[in-house]
This record gives sequence, structure tokens and C-alpha cells, in this order.
Amino acid sequence: MAAENIAVEVETALRGAAETIRLALDQIASEDVEIEVRSTQQIDSDVELSSLATAGLLILVECRDSQHWIFACPSSRQFNFSSQLSAKQLQPIVDSIREALCSTLKIKATHALSAVDLRATLKKVDLDTTLSIVPIKTSTNSEDVAIRAIGPVPNALNLIPSRKPVKIDGYGSLAEGLSRLPTYARSLLKVAVPISVTLASTRRPVSSIIRLGPGAIIQFKKSCDETLTLEVAGLSIAEGEAVKIGEKLGLYVTDIIMPEERFRRMQDSV
Repeated sequence: MAAENIAVEVETALRGAAETIRLALDQIASEDVEIEVRSTQQIDSDVELSSLATAGLLILVECRDSQHWIFACPSSRQFNFSSQLSAKQLQPIVDSIREALCSTLKIKATHALSAVDLRATLKKVDLDTTLSIVPIKTSTNSEDVAIRAIGPVPNALNLIPSRKPVKIDGYGSLAEGLSRLPTYARSLLKVAVPISVTLASTRRPVSSIIRLGPGAIIQFKKSCDETLTLEVAGLSIAEGEAVKIGEKLGLYVTDIIMPEERFRRMQDSV
């Protein structure tokens, strides 16, 4: 399908889901939100980049046929599209866009990336004149902000931070290192271990625990916006944010916790 036709279909799909997107945006705005999906335009990269010299959020819709789309959401006084946006606030926005486009695009995954400077971040991809833009005007009583749906962008995956291959004991990659393990050691990889996600933890005297009952509230030092901790067999290995997968709960891993270095004092030679 031609890029122009895809853009028109994306515009139509966004119009049909405008109310769902509005309700999602309403959760992060300090005032009531109205949105208007405007007509598809041919992109002028110089103009678009100059107007995006601000912090904000990029929502990348990854497609199996490389017809990826990028939603550039600039922060403003009323719309806090920043790294401080919690998973609970972010997920409805990502879900509303995914649901709007699921019948139009061959969606493989969606990614949300915060950016200190949207313009500088978008320079990692080619925003040439063959791309289309679907402006989404978001309005409150005090200001208007334009979210831009840009696509299709074949090299949009350049926006996702690359991860270097893990090296183990001098091997080129994790897979290579595992392949060279002796048979008895490889069999350990089949052992099932308990995995848990911890919201927060604290210590309390037994005297306060035996008083617990329905309606009791336990306060933690951890902020409600902080990440969750992934533990395997009691060891913390990663951090992430809670996400909804269908009707189930999932964890979006944001950081891997590297093992602490351990030093052993060497005895002086006699």
C-alpha cells in the first residue's frame, strides 16, 4: 500500500478513536481536554523539527512491515509528557493509540520514550518529504498543543536505545558463552525458579503486625511513581513498570540491576 494511502487510513482511524484518546489525555492534563484530528499533510521536516525543540514523549508504533509511525507529544504547562509520567498515566495513552491503529497497521509492539529534546531525538531518523503527518490538536481552556503522528518511518527503530551484547568471561555474546557450558551446567538452565515483583517493602515490629485487620493501612517510604523490582529466587535483577497485557498484569523492564562487586581481603603472605 502506498505511503499516502496508509496516512489517510491512519487519519481515519484516529478520528474514529478521538474520544478514547481524549479520555486518556484527560488523565494527565490539569484541565478538561478537547482534541481534533486534522487532515493529513506532507511533512516539512525543517518546520516540524523547529517546533519540537522541547521536552516530551515519543510513542513509537512498531510494525511488522517496517511501516512504523511516531507520535511526537511535546510537553507544556497543561500536558506533562515527561519522564515523570507514571506507568498508570502513560499506559492508557499508549493503549488508545494502539487500539485505534490495530486494524490499519500490522502492529508488532509499541514503545514509549521520554526525550529532553524532541527535535534532537528525532534527528536519529530520516524525516524526509515523502513522509506524512497527521496533526492532533489538543486543547484546554488555557492552551493548544499539537501532537504529531508522523509516518511511515522505516528506520524509526533507531530511536530505541541500542543494547550492547552481554559478554561473559571473554565470550562475544551471552549465547556463545552459554553454548560452551558443559552439559551438566546447561541442564541447570532448565530449573524453574520463582519470579516475583515487589512494589515496596518495609520492616515492622511483630506487635504492629498482629494488630493488622481489614481497613488497616501500611505506609511505605517508596513513592507511588517509582519503579517496581523484579526478583528471581529472592535476588533483585531488574526494575520496571506495571503494564496491562489484555486483562493480565505484566512488567515492562526498564533497567537491569547489575550484581554488586564483591571484594575479599587477601591475607598478607607470611
